[in-house]
Formats: sequence, structure tokens, C-alpha cells
Amino acid sequence: MFFFCHSIFYCYLCKRSTEEENAMGDNVKEQHIVKADYRNQLNYAMQLNGEQCLRSVEISNPADEDWLDVSVELNGEMLENSTEHIERIPRGETVRLDSLAITPDIDMLRQLSESVTTHFTVTVSVGQAIVSEETFDLRLLAFDEWGGIQASPEVLTSFVTPNSEQLSPILVRAATLIEKLTGSAAL
Repeated sequence: MFFFCHSIFYCYLCKRSTEEENAMGDNVKEQHIVKADYRNQLNYAMQLNGEQCLRSVEISNPADEDWLDVSVELNGEMLENSTEHIERIPRGETVRLDSLAITPDIDMLRQLSESVTTHFTVTVSVGQAIVSEETFDLRLLAFDEWGGIQASPEVLTSFVTPNSEQLSPILVRAATLIEKLTGSAAL
């Protein structure tokens, strides 16, 4: 049985007016919550195997009124933009979005020789007003780098390259040793 570990990041955007600060002291009133459930690392093999890096984004509306014409946009360095529109989020309700995607440029992933840390931003707008802008870290792994046990273990097989040129000397040496022991060089 495989256990899939992933990062869940909760981000809270807090907004205070001068009146709220005076009335509440150090207590901060939350205006809304953005919750992103995603793998914090991605590599070429995972992308080719259709692994979804972003599982979901949840948007909560703690306002005293419904939010109408809500737009949720995901963008970042080395990533394609992804946008979702929601007609209405009722006050006090949370909406889960499964259609947003973290999609890096596949050619760029193939050419990475070192892992890099990048970021993506989830921006929530109600009408024309931005009500939240949260940034999350994402590690893009090198072409030949496996993410370890926190990545999908079955993706490890993507790194098996039985026809690689570098295996020829090993196969020749193995055939020579087998021939000395058995009289036949057949592998």
C-alpha cells in the first residue's frame, strides 16, 4: 500500500481598519480564507504521467454578504495561468475548486538540471476588487530527480532506462562474467 504525502497550506488574509484595530486591540478579524491542497514539488516524470500537483483550492466567504461574480486565478513564474469563475459564494460558505491546475512548461521541466523553487499566486476577485492574493512555494525538480517518498512512489519507474548507452559496458562485463561461470555469454 502506498501512502501519498502532500503539503496542505492554509493561508489567511487578515485585513483591519483603524476602527477595528482600536476596538479589537491585537485580535485580528479574518476577512476570508484561501486553502490550497497541493504537492509542493513537481518533476518532468510526474507531469508526463498526468500527476495532478494541485488537488483543490477552497475559498471561504466570511463576509456579511454574498460574493457575486467571483474570479479565482492561479499564476506564477514558469507556470501557465489557470482561472475559474464562480457566480456566487454565499456568506459564511466555502467553495471547493478542483478545476484549477498547476501546469509548468513541459520543455522547461525537461531541461532543468537543478531543482528550483518558484512560487504561484492564487488571486481572488469579487467583481473588479481583489479580496485576496496568496503566494505558495513550489519546487520544480530536475529532469532526473525523484521527489522521494513524499512524491508518488510509482513514478520512480519512469527513471528506468534499460536502453541507455551507459548500460552497454555493464552488460558486456556481465556477459563476460557469466560466460566464465557457465560457458555461455547469454544474458
